[in-house]
Amino acid sequence: MATTLKQRAYEYIRRQLLSGELSPGSRLCNRTLAEQIGMSFIPVREAISQLASEGLIEHRPRLGAFVLDPSREQIEELYDFREALECHAATKAAGRISSDELAEMEAFNATLLEIVAQRETAGSEPWTIEQVDRWMMADAGFHMLLLRAARNRHMMKTVSDLRVMAQIFGRRWSNRSSEYLQQICAVHARLIEALRNGEAEEAASVMREHLRHGCHAAVEDHDCRRFDSISGHMPTSASSDELQERIHQIEETSGS
Repeated sequence: MATTLKQRAYEYIRRQLLSGELSPGSRLCNRTLAEQIGMSFIPVREAISQLASEGLIEHRPRLGAFVLDPSREQIEELYDFREALECHAATKAAGRISSDELAEMEAFNATLLEIVAQRETAGSEPWTIEQVDRWMMADAGFHMLLLRAARNRHMMKTVSDLRVMAQIFGRRWSNRSSEYLQQICAVHARLIEALRNGEAEEAASVMREHLRHGCHAAVEDHDCRRFDSISGHMPTSASSDELQERIHQIEETSGS
């Protein structure tokens, strides 16, 4: 199916939100974005309206469209909702996930472990664009495979949108220690093992631990953003075609 202009604009803006180039509180200019993408401002306006309906953008009277800058309480509510849905998904997936899906989850986690090794070598150096992009894509792919294994397309779409919001509203890549990253990979490995053994309660418990840890980090990021401005270390947009294509394939085959 051919990609429409609105879809192109939507994916471009969503990508900028994820990468941090459009940070919480940033104003969106239809004509500037249209020039960057290479199209008229009408599909850009339509894409912004769609992002607003998804809760990522807010329209302010007489001021225009802005990236939502949520409160601490809104971030906590977001993770509460994710916990309810993703723990349920983990329970369902434990009895339905295939060996191929488990292997793919392991492959995504292996990509994350590669990045952890790179960060350990880099020491205090800031994240590179490629590292941020690959981490986001591999982490998203891991979680989306779990959601696909739950065999619920509607839940997959809802959680996918919630994950985007969580990444946009609580990201300070420059302060992620290698220990923090290792913990994420270790929890992923425990989740894979629980799914492989069909242990539904354990899978839900591991997912709950994972999300609560993520909530704590996101709230911490939010509080830091209130006291200082994000430095030039925040990466701009980037692409990782191979990982992105794998995620698209997961989305296309969900619910099948």
